[in-house]
Amino acid sequence: MTEPTAAPFAVFERDAVDEHFAAMGASWDPDEDLDAWVRRLYGNLDRDDDGIVTHPAPASAQLGLQWRPGVRYDQLHAAVREHVPAGSSAAVAVLEGGEVWATLVVGFDADHRVTLITTADPFAPLAGSPQEILDGLVALARERHGACDTGVAIERADADRLLDEGVTREQLTAAALAARW
Repeated sequence: MTEPTAAPFAVFERDAVDEHFAAMGASWDPDEDLDAWVRRLYGNLDRDDDGIVTHPAPASAQLGLQWRPGVRYDQLHAAVREHVPAGSSAAVAVLEGGEVWATLVVGFDADHRVTLITTADPFAPLAGSPQEILDGLVALARERHGACDTGVAIERADADRLLDEGVTREQLTAAALAARW
């Protein structure tokens, strides 16, 4: 018989959470890379050990940014520099059962700093084959956010498996439909 494991939980003291997000909001610099600010936002969650408590891991590891791509940050950043033209964006469609399960559009400036993190309009008519969905998502991203030169479509089961096991370039390439426009 296996030992039962404790369910993950979090305890938030309202003033500690308010203070944390107020301090982080006040530290925002419009010229700062959005990605760097978000990483700092979640990385600083542990500074108030009594006000923001999570189990089984520290708050900075348990809250936000849980969608881990199985690679180090610097590896992910290098892949973006290699595959997404500067001043453009990348669109990702996660599909399940032939339908869109989730979308992500991430925009970058001329230095590949994150300038946009958004999703496609949930009411946008993204339907058809994976290629048609991907074409529609890229067109929608271009219409609403400017240049979008890179798109990836992947089945949710493949994405979940790759994220759980860690991603290699070969696995991602085999599992995803990727295109450059």
